Amino acid sequence: MKKNAWIAVIGAVLFLGGWWVKEAYFFSPATHLKRVDAKVNQILNKNKVTERFLLREKSEEKILRGGRVQTLERQYVVGGEFPLNQFPSLFTSVAQKTKLRVVKNSWTKGLTQNEFELVIGWRENPLYSVKIVQRSSIKTSAGKEVPRVDPHAPKIAFVLDDWGYNLNNLPVLNEIEIPMTLAILPHLRFSSKIPASLAGRNYEFILHMPMEAHNGKIRPEAKTLYTDMQEGEIQRTLNEALASVPQLKGISNHMGSKATEDSRLLKVVMEELQKKNLYFLDSLVTPHSVVEQVSQQVGIPFAKRDIFLDNELREEYIEAQIQKTIQQAKEYGSAIGIGHDRAVTLKVIQKMIPQMKAEGIQFVHVSQLVKDRELTASAASR
Repeated sequence: MKKNAWIAVIGAVLFLGGWWVKEAYFFSPATHLKRVDAKVNQILNKNKVTERFLLREKSEEKILRGGRVQTLERQYVVGGEFPLNQFPSLFTSVAQKTKLRVVKNSWTKGLTQNEFELVIGWRENPLYSVKIVQRSSIKTSAGKEVPRVDPHAPKIAFVLDDWGYNLNNLPVLNEIEIPMTLAILPHLRFSSKIPASLAGRNYEFILHMPMEAHNGKIRPEAKTLYTDMQEGEIQRTLNEALASVPQLKGISNHMGSKATEDSRLLKVVMEELQKKNLYFLDSLVTPHSVVEQVSQQVGIPFAKRDIFLDNELREEYIEAQIQKTIQQAKEYGSAIGIGHDRAVTLKVIQKMIPQMKAEGIQFVHVSQLVKDRELTASAASR
């Protein structure tokens, strides 16, 4: 073969090889998806939709004619200050100079929330989506606005135990306008009156169920749950207690250092709670508690105490414990602080609310933290 012919063959091979590399890399869906993702993130960050507002992210591998590609779905939750109606115009050219196309780029307005959705695909395959949900404030039956909950702000749930003996601290409680969870003892004179007295306020009620302690010298409440009870007696004692307090969202243990180490008793309790769609808050009075393990086994919502606020009835001590609760929330995203129906505890909480708000703390009920943790666990298992 003549020299010129060899040069032509080699040139053709190089051309075809170059074309193949260009087609396989520069025009592959995966390569274009990276470019689109970079553009989308640039626009989102410029408009202050940052990782702080990311609620969930999902990715999976797809095999297309152009090769393997990781699809991506992201969902954000933002507040009313974002001009979501202007977002579609920001993303009209996001797929330009790529082989991808914008499948959906829309904004919809609803009664309680607005939504922006961007979907980008390759041919008939959707590969990339971003949804931004804008929550509007919701009003309670009393006409008060409930602030939007930022999914990534540090959250604190304050729980106050031992309500039901009297109504002495209700006037102080009524001055505190943050969500709180009240744990009410059963079968007491005021057990059923606490929820009625606080109707329309931003409180959540749980049963503070008396359970057996290791220390037999501590005088137990009437109708306490004991580890030597038979299944039927456990069910009857629990259900009578639940019936004595209205509007319940869950239960917590009063005392219970021995009971919360007993998986047999807890399983019976949690199976009853499952029927009524109630959560269990572990006051965590023993390092050997098996509440978490049994709740996972039965499949009911669960939370546990992080900080005890008022083991000492001094303002300085309670302030220091609330400071620990704030630090816990900032470090781990949320914290549950348990105090009691005591005037000094309420006084210190009220005093520290402005500081906590200034530090970005959001106040929630225990049920909100339970729901957040379920969503996190669900997303992690996908």
